[in-house]
Amino acid sequence: MLGKLLARPGAVGGIARFVLWFALWVVVLLVVHLWRTRRELRVVRLVEPAVQRLNQQSIVGDLDSYLRLELRRQGANQMYDHSLLSARLSLLTSRLADHNRSDRVSFLLIGQSGIEAAQTESFYGLPRALIWAMPGLGFMGTAFEMAKAVGGMGASLHATSDYQGLQNLLSREVIPHLAGAFDVTLFALGASVVCFLLLSLVHQQDEKSLNASDALSLTLLAKIADDDPMDGLASSRQMELAEKVENLRAGLTIVGAELSKLNEFIGKSSNALQAVFRT
Repeated sequence: MLGKLLARPGAVGGIARFVLWFALWVVVLLVVHLWRTRRELRVVRLVEPAVQRLNQQSIVGDLDSYLRLELRRQGANQMYDHSLLSARLSLLTSRLADHNRSDRVSFLLIGQSGIEAAQTESFYGLPRALIWAMPGLGFMGTAFEMAKAVGGMGASLHATSDYQGLQNLLSREVIPHLAGAFDVTLFALGASVVCFLLLSLVHQQDEKSLNASDALSLTLLAKIADDDPMDGLASSRQMELAEKVENLRAGLTIVGAELSKLNEFIGKSSNALQAVFRT
């Protein structure tokens, strides 16, 4: 039946071929995207155990090298390099040296998550449009067939005056068009349903991958700690106190020297007074 529909001459056959091409294109596009999404989800699953073993010191250190080493052991280093997760974590790594790193990294990851979600939704724009266009094309084919049937009926009434001739003309010019009028619509509706189910499956996998990436990002953020702002203040106060102690020590040294001089002067004065009293 499908072969006859595709081989049918005129607009109906052309519409059926267009619907078939659209359906095949959408299926191939979604299958390729599903493969990429599953690969992205696999990368997230491989990175999760390595992230669970991280501590604050290793995060502040060379996080990217650590993750690549862990993935190299599993043979997934190249797959990680071409993943969205790699781009997301590179943003995190670039801001780990900041003083208030957790705030900066959280804002960056929120923005990156929004960008990835928008890119995902924009991908489905054209496939959705083609899927919704397929039933419309099918109804157009039905309209063409009905128009041919109505035109054939008018020609049959004018072309013959006896019942047998009218019957022959109707069976040749009208009935075939009426019998196959809804074939293209049924085909288009069936192709649209199959493509829509596949699109829903792929979209669900996309959302699952994005949610897994967001959960992994939150796990990393929970392990990041900012530098204690009191550390710098305490260090400054220690330096200031050490400087004051050094100044006090220098002052005490000077006072000690002056007291030694005063003690020497008092000794000399006492000796002079004793000499005076003896005479």
